[in-house]
Amino acid sequence: GLNSPFRRNANSYGSFFGGFGGPGGPVKGQDLIYELSVNLEDIVQTNQKTIAYNLGGHHEQIKVKIPAGIGDGKKLRLTGKGQPGPEGGTPGNLYIKVKVLAHPVFTRDGDDLYLTREVTFSDAVLGASIEVPTIDGKRLSLKVPAGSQNGSKLRLKGYGMPRTNGRGRGYAYVKLSITVPKKLDKRQRELVERLKESGL
Repeated sequence: GLNSPFRRNANSYGSFFGGFGGPGGPVKGQDLIYELSVNLEDIVQTNQKTIAYNLGGHHEQIKVKIPAGIGDGKKLRLTGKGQPGPEGGTPGNLYIKVKVLAHPVFTRDGDDLYLTREVTFSDAVLGASIEVPTIDGKRLSLKVPAGSQNGSKLRLKGYGMPRTNGRGRGYAYVKLSITVPKKLDKRQRELVERLKESGL
């Protein structure tokens, strides 16, 4: 159907070169592409997914190893798991195209992750400790330096996505968004006016 993650790769190398086995020679089976959607949490570590698809008219299930930190749009090749070759030809390949879904909190840029945290004007001026989530499901206490500006980024080493070369993890960046109150009570307004008079 239109919503199926599975489709034939009509322009694949297998189907394109399949007829070059010589007159009467075996023809390679058609390659297939399966689109697999994953969340960021799914690829913080190497994961395994079971997919189901139709192969030669019957139901097929296969376990797929998803490498930690894999990028959106990357393809995994499973040799010989495509359509069977006609008349005993070599089976085609199955390609798993990975689609990494958008995350409600984190934005990904390569191996790095970004999130935004709101801080009050007074916390930005005086400094404070805030709690931030990580993609691993942990919560960290992070120090906001006194005098932080709107849009400032705080960096957390080793809390980004795993690097596909196996060398550690990227950074997590926390972008500060300083909130300005829409309404002040009488006492708060008097305090702000005194700050203004002092040159702040």
